[in-house]
Amino acid sequence: MAILGDTSLTRRRMLIGAGILGGASLLAACGQVAAPAAEEAPEMEEKEAEAEAPQMETVQVDFWSLNGFWASFTEGVGLELRDEFNSMQDAIHINTMPTPWSETFEKLPAAVAADAAPDMSFAPRFTIKTLAHGGLASEMTEMVRASATIDTSDMWEEILNDAVWQGRQFGMPFTPDARTLFIGHENLIEAGLDPENPPATWDDLYSAIGRLVKREGQKITQLGYTPHWGPGSIFACWMVAVWQLGGAIISADDSTSTLDNEITVAAFEHMLRIYDLQDGFLAADEFRGDTDPRIAFTDRGVSMIYTIYDTPHQPNYKAGFDKLDYSATGVPLPPGGNTVTYSGCGDNIIPNGSRNPEQAFTFIEWLFEAPQDLRHALGKSRIPMRKSVANSEDFIQGDPLRREAVDSMAVAGFVVGAPGGIGLIGIHNRMAQSIFKKEVTIQEALAEADQLAQEVLDEALANSVLE
Repeated sequence: MAILGDTSLTRRRMLIGAGILGGASLLAACGQVAAPAAEEAPEMEEKEAEAEAPQMETVQVDFWSLNGFWASFTEGVGLELRDEFNSMQDAIHINTMPTPWSETFEKLPAAVAADAAPDMSFAPRFTIKTLAHGGLASEMTEMVRASATIDTSDMWEEILNDAVWQGRQFGMPFTPDARTLFIGHENLIEAGLDPENPPATWDDLYSAIGRLVKREGQKITQLGYTPHWGPGSIFACWMVAVWQLGGAIISADDSTSTLDNEITVAAFEHMLRIYDLQDGFLAADEFRGDTDPRIAFTDRGVSMIYTIYDTPHQPNYKAGFDKLDYSATGVPLPPGGNTVTYSGCGDNIIPNGSRNPEQAFTFIEWLFEAPQDLRHALGKSRIPMRKSVANSEDFIQGDPLRREAVDSMAVAGFVVGAPGGIGLIGIHNRMAQSIFKKEVTIQEALAEADQLAQEVLDEALANSVLE
């Protein structure tokens, strides 16, 4: 397989060649190209040819880059990679414009409508199909197929699926993560539990939580496990339980909400049982207050936490994890349950209206090369896009956390990425909150959310600009 360095160089030479030929033709048509006099020395001929060759014009690619640590190109390894790419290019300059992820899909419609779209943009994984059906993300299927660098068979299938609609690709997945369950050994030992054999089943988990919770009178002083503590876990906790039981949140063709059924009911019953063992959902959050959940874990306020696999290496949490005896494992399973996990991700897209789509894709392509993929993953505490890189010793480096995360990626799900998925986030969040707070019954919440979700899905497809 050719590496992108060769491909980029070839493309650059082709552009330069075309520019020289075009310039020569124009000059000839204007009568400005003459044969050198016979008595002129070869050195003089070369200098004149150099002077007449047109200068390569640099194309600026405006990139709405995420402003957050995990995918930013304005700090750390992201900035290093951008500057390295720019230094290699004669014809392309990547101009990063930091943009909060929530603003990507809020501002993009106005930018496209005003013919002021960026050339490329970061977008959350669950938004890609919505952006495509809304006419905001352009198709890159043929560019991917023609690429000598990008191999979709070497990508995480579930993540790629969220960028593809009926065989048409609208985003290039970038900077995925995976969640894992961290176990605080000291808390388990004090409760008479063996941290080398952490809870493996739902029943084990219930039993462990009952022993790990501490109170002083009516006041909680230590928790066992709060499933929604951690990045995105208000979704992850109940979704993982649904998947463990073999259920689904949406149909395979992305057209039908499938919330209202016995499997989802059982998943939420499991969640409520966990909270009830610890005085309820609200009591857990009241105990934590404004403390970051990961710091609550390293301070031993909670004994187990479900969060991004590489959290112990991240600057904000490294000191806390360094002083803690801990390990990582999969989420406990129901009888006969499926081993699954939760995995966030973003995509790089080329918006409709991009003035420089080919140049933008050259950067996207370069980032997919193994060396850049590895460097970005290591520098940002993420997982490589390429399965081959993720499974390499260059990435794993003997780290059991990375091994655990990579092994779980083949069974990793995320919030719904269907057309209309942007609108489902709020529906699913309100549904879960109302169940956890016991404002309504599980069945009532699921029935209402299922109906609202279906309306969003139907509207997205009905108003789609895609053929």
